[in-house]
Amino acid sequence: MKPSSYKALLLLVVWFAGCEGSKSPVQGAVEACVAGTLAVEPALVDADRARATRLRLDLESLGRTKSGDREYGTILVTYTEATRDGALLSVRLTAYDDAGSVVATGTAETVVAKQACNRLQVVLGEPRNECVNGCTRAPANRCENDTTLRVFEPRGVCNTRGICNFGYVPTVCPHGCKDGACGDEPPCARVSCNAPPGARCEGGSTLIAYESVGVCEGEGVCRYKEVRTLCERGCTGAACNGDPCAAVTCNTPPAPACASPTLLKTHAATGVCGGGGTCTYAATDTPCANGCADGRCRGVCEGVSCTENRAPTCDGAVLVSYSSPGFCQSATGKCDYSPQRRACQNGCESGACRPLCAGVVCNSPPPPTCDGAVKVTRAQAGTCVDATGLCQYEPTRETCLFGCQAGACNRDPCAGVTCTTPPSKTCEGTKRIQYASPGTCNAATGACTYPRVEESCAHGCTNGICNGVPNPCAEVLCNTPPLPTCDAGSLLSYAATGTCEPGREPGVAVCSYLPTRTSCPHGCANRQCKACVRACGGRVCGDDGCAGTCGECGTAEVCNAGACVPLNPPGTKKWEFATGAAIASSPAIGSDGTVYVGSRDGKFYALYGHTPLCTTCPWPKFHHNNKNTGNVATPLQQ
Repeated sequence: MKPSSYKALLLLVVWFAGCEGSKSPVQGAVEACVAGTLAVEPALVDADRARATRLRLDLESLGRTKSGDREYGTILVTYTEATRDGALLSVRLTAYDDAGSVVATGTAETVVAKQACNRLQVVLGEPRNECVNGCTRAPANRCENDTTLRVFEPRGVCNTRGICNFGYVPTVCPHGCKDGACGDEPPCARVSCNAPPGARCEGGSTLIAYESVGVCEGEGVCRYKEVRTLCERGCTGAACNGDPCAAVTCNTPPAPACASPTLLKTHAATGVCGGGGTCTYAATDTPCANGCADGRCRGVCEGVSCTENRAPTCDGAVLVSYSSPGFCQSATGKCDYSPQRRACQNGCESGACRPLCAGVVCNSPPPPTCDGAVKVTRAQAGTCVDATGLCQYEPTRETCLFGCQAGACNRDPCAGVTCTTPPSKTCEGTKRIQYASPGTCNAATGACTYPRVEESCAHGCTNGICNGVPNPCAEVLCNTPPLPTCDAGSLLSYAATGTCEPGREPGVAVCSYLPTRTSCPHGCANRQCKACVRACGGRVCGDDGCAGTCGECGTAEVCNAGACVPLNPPGTKKWEFATGAAIASSPAIGSDGTVYVGSRDGKFYALYGHTPLCTTCPWPKFHHNNKNTGNVATPLQQ
């Protein structure tokens, strides 16, 4: 075999100090590195060119070791296959150090050099077949790194070239990987030192205890630190003797008691713990002015019954009532009935608040309203409700046949409707369809419906006419409708284009026009509906007769007979107040609307009602002016 036909693939992966160029895989012949690093001798490989057709070597660093002042990598040399003429060859690998001594050798798939190695000799032997033993000689397990073990499967798979391929499983070693095996678990790895020995007494005065957490030592034995305590009151039962008063709380004194018929003995709420854990409480003797009984001094109210029923009274416009039974005042022994004061909105009289409806006249009912299709009106005279002082008006409900709107029943849709204009004649196939007149008005919609009359045409039907006779409408244009006319308050107009129909006489055509009836609310004249004329006549508010108004009133006004009047006209009583006696002086009005007045009941009143008075309005003055110069003939000052 010619040298040019031999191909050798070498893959060299090394990490050695001083050989930076060998950090990446290279192909072809490998030149020796300097600084004592690993190298493959090309001459040795070339010597076997005539015998080997392909050789693959993988070299990698598995770690680093230090020899003297030089670092060397642990080398793994793996050959993939070596064949000659298709037959598998045995391979022997030998590694040498600097002095030429053998540092590693092997005939298996790998050879490991764990010390300085700078030369590798490869010798190819005779053909071999690894599958003879059934692929049961798996490579030895080896460490991939410090924490991972490569475990090979016990049985491999033989390929076509007689090479056994063994699978492997990377296994994580929790305690590290060394010499092809996972390290053992430390003795203390699973030991928890949290069960110290129990406490004990030593010499009757010293307590010996141990810390709760110890330290694991040696072959998994826990050691706990000893804690020694000197007991002042001695040590008993693995504990220091305690203070007899330590758990005693002196807060339960004896109950009060009568030392004599006029003397009450009591004790302090907090006592003092003495020898043996017994509490003592300081005693106090208190004289009882009304005597002592049942462990207490009798009170001044004992035997006093406050059951008097006092009638309510009026304090101006305030109602004063009294609770019953009352209660005895411990300071004086007198009864107190706790008066309660309540302001009366309508004044107070004879020990009672005047009803809110006093002086109220209910004669202004609300306007009619609609409740669905029901018209609701209110009685003219109402009734005042005492609880609120408001007026209630009895409702009257009227069902509207044609619906209700804006407080009024809708008019009959068929009022004034005359159903005398039926639809024109039409054809349906060979039938002539015509409609009888008069028709019927629909009470719900006001629309007319006409009875249908069908007639069979022997020779067919065209435009509502049976065929068989000449059509007189063939050349007729119906475009001259009648003029509008007034009919019972409605305007009757006609469509611009009509429909031609044969007349009663042969050859005569008659045009008919569809009528339209328009209701004229304000009458009809001169062939048109009259316009609405507003009926205000000097009125400034209210209905103008044309679905509008003559004007709007202000927020504090209402419309009455076409005029805006105040919502509360002058003279309307806003509030009143009853004093305890007659009033002879003239009231005065302050700037904030407060009324000041004196009464013969000996009181001067300042009244501010729930409806404030106008502070800027002109008020009538009694006796005309401040000098009271008026008389019966003098008008009041405004």
